[in-house]
Amino acid sequence: MVQCSPSHLDASFAALADATRRGVLDQLARGDASITDLADQFEMTLTGMKKHVGVLEQAGLVVTEKVGRVRMCRIGPCRLDEEMEWIARYRRVWDARFEALDAYLVDAAAALECLPQVAITDDAAAKIRLGNPIIVRGRDAPVEADEACATARGKLVAIGAIEAGMFKPKRVFTA
Repeated sequence: MVQCSPSHLDASFAALADATRRGVLDQLARGDASITDLADQFEMTLTGMKKHVGVLEQAGLVVTEKVGRVRMCRIGPCRLDEEMEWIARYRRVWDARFEALDAYLVDAAAALECLPQVAITDDAAAKIRLGNPIIVRGRDAPVEADEACATARGKLVAIGAIEAGMFKPKRVFTA
């Protein structure tokens, strides 16, 4: 695994965080340019462009060289290998988390499909206004609902609404 210093990563990501500096890199990838040319192209002062180029230079992304009275810029030797390794390491973490979330959502969708509409007694319906969301936990639901969802993991919680005296689940999750 590539070990990289935090200060190097900080400098690289700080340099790449600005849209103007990314634009400068795009321009320099097409060919060398003077700071004056870059300032004109990005419609900014020479001082402003010098500051942007300085940040890129500190990160090793740009090299400047004085040729007569003109300071020329070109892409630096930094290949961003360490930065790419750092990004790849976190991409693997996030990919694993998204895969787990996908699996959870598939389970939740299957649990929602297995939930029958549950008849609500007139007494319960009188206490809950028609159309208001309610929560029914598996242990509080009729036996049929628990049996239909026996394959669901954890305590099943359904959020839905009462419509025409029937509980219609809208979302299901485990508690």
